[in-house]
Amino acid sequence: MSLEMNMKNHGYAILRNNIENTINLKINDEEFHAICSKMSPKILKKNKLFIQEGQYSDEVHFITKGACYAFDVDDKGDKHTFQFSIEEHWIGDLYSFFSGNLGIYNAETIEDTNFLVIKRKDFEKLCDDYPIFDRFFRILIQNAFVALQYRLVKSQTESAADRYKAFLKKTPHLLQRIPQYLIASYLGIKPQSLSRIKKDVLK
Repeated sequence: MSLEMNMKNHGYAILRNNIENTINLKINDEEFHAICSKMSPKILKKNKLFIQEGQYSDEVHFITKGACYAFDVDDKGDKHTFQFSIEEHWIGDLYSFFSGNLGIYNAETIEDTNFLVIKRKDFEKLCDDYPIFDRFFRILIQNAFVALQYRLVKSQTESAADRYKAFLKKTPHLLQRIPQYLIASYLGIKPQSLSRIKKDVLK
């Protein structure tokens, strides 16, 4: 299949949108074709694990359709969700991706999901050859770090009700797509506690 046909069929236009919105700058066709040539489509059904703790991860995923979540598992076997990703979001075990060490968390699809995937070696070459992509990925990683730091601080200082209200305000579109037990896990509470909080908020 030609690159042009591949781009049309697998949501590359969404990727271009994501890049240009992130850097607040239009990219030219040469730059766009360069990143498209380094990214491969991947389609997974619902409830498929695609990043696994304890395994090497040399890919990052851009979602063009669907939803997934990242989590780790404690010694008791309980899942702890820390990230939701839907269309126009990136997900990957950056610790393993950049360090070359074994991965430290898992990621699984919540819906049937379409990705565009780039491998580490292609990522490095793209950033070397096209400074605009080095800038793009730097901004992505910078934003992810800021969001993670903010969430970590708030999880230590806010009540469960306040965390839910903040989640509701920031991402109301996720409520119909993410199972309640995963939202509860993300907020660090039990599903029954989330049910009580939701009732209180609706009053």
